Amino acid sequence: MSKTVQYLSQIAAYLQVPSGKITFDSFSLPVRTHNNTSVTGFLNIILAYLKESKLDVLLGKTPEDKAEIYQWIEYADLYLQRPNASQIINEHLPRLNGVLLKKTYLASNKLTIADVVLYYVLLSVMANISHIEKEKFVNISRWYDNLQQDDLLRQGNSLINFNTSFLCIIAPAHH
Repeated sequence: MSKTVQYLSQIAAYLQVPSGKITFDSFSLPVRTHNNTSVTGFLNIILAYLKESKLDVLLGKTPEDKAEIYQWIEYADLYLQRPNASQIINEHLPRLNGVLLKKTYLASNKLTIADVVLYYVLLSVMANISHIEKEKFVNISRWYDNLQQDDLLRQGNSLINFNTSFLCIIAPAHH
């Protein structure tokens, strides 16, 4: 649950809004309290942050964009926050890598809140996977490297090295 608080705090910082007080209800759902108003649920809290930030452009333009963005946020909440890193690497990164095969961003042709959410949820996994795994998930690596170039999004975290020349050292090509 503390990871959820961390992710919500990072998202709020990116959107430059107060994160509010985050607690958990009896069903372990996050509850944000701010200005005597409570909002329950990971997605609903993020939507409240967006409304306060006036950056609703990150929510997409069309109803289809919004639906896909909501699905990605729910996916991050349900499948990426709770499992261990090994489960994420073995089960979820292959799926995500396939989705990003022909895309620059997850749900649109530009950055959306879905990209922001998955950036933070995957930060510790991406920082700790091997160079070989980064090469294996080349589409995720490209997407993640693109996102981390935004200083506001990175929030002082170190740049993750996605340089593939490392592979030339351990597995030189023979012609």
